[in-house]
Amino acid sequence: AEIVPLALDGNAPKIAGVWDLTTTNIDPISPVAITFFGTQAPAPLPLSVIGFTAPGCDLLLGSSSDAFQALASGGSATLSLQIPINPNLAGQSVAAQSLCLTLVNPSNVLVSNGVLGTVGQ
Repeated sequence: AEIVPLALDGNAPKIAGVWDLTTTNIDPISPVAITFFGTQAPAPLPLSVIGFTAPGCDLLLGSSSDAFQALASGGSATLSLQIPINPNLAGQSVAAQSLCLTLVNPSNVLVSNGVLGTVGQ
């Protein structure tokens, strides 16, 4: 069976708005998607470099400052983050990448593509 990659997509974050990040293609065995936030990595790093046997999965964050989980239902999970009313946030960027559990590789994890959100007015 072909492995469908875990996917992350979101709307554009705006001050006083809600940033919705949706993870799709979640393996049915995974009760949640965990989305990590941080800085964008200068280049993709295969998970094997940090000891995970998950072919085709790359770490796309240079550092991680936070992680939130969203319940998976029907293969997807949406994380909704309220963006504060703070003009200093305009133009700030944060990278995000999701992870879920799986049985398709020896490390039992899949990671998504990365999303870079830049806060708009």
